[in-house]
Amino acid sequence: MNFENIYNLQNKGFPFEEAKAMDAKNIHSADAEQLIEYCDEKEAQMEHLNDLESRGFYHGTDNLFMVEEIERAEVQNDMYEMWRNEY
Repeated sequence: MNFENIYNLQNKGFPFEEAKAMDAKNIHSADAEQLIEYCDEKEAQMEHLNDLESRGFYHGTDNLFMVEEIERAEVQNDMYEMWRNEY
C-alpha cells in the first residue's frame, strides 16, 4: 500500500476507500492515462447499471451473474417477439 499515492488520489477527489482500491490495482495518481481509463470504466459500469435499473431490474444489479441472466432473458424475449411478429 502506497500511502503517498493514496493521499494524492484523495487530493484529486477520490474517496479514501476508492483511492485504496485504485492503489491496489496499481493506478498511480501521476499517470493520467490510467486515471482516465479507470474513470471511463467506472462511468461505463454506472451507465450499464443505470440502464438495467431504468428497465426495471433493481434487485441484484450489483451481482454480475444476475446481470448476465437478466440480459440473456431479455435477448431471448426480444428474439421471441421478433419471431412472433414475423408469423
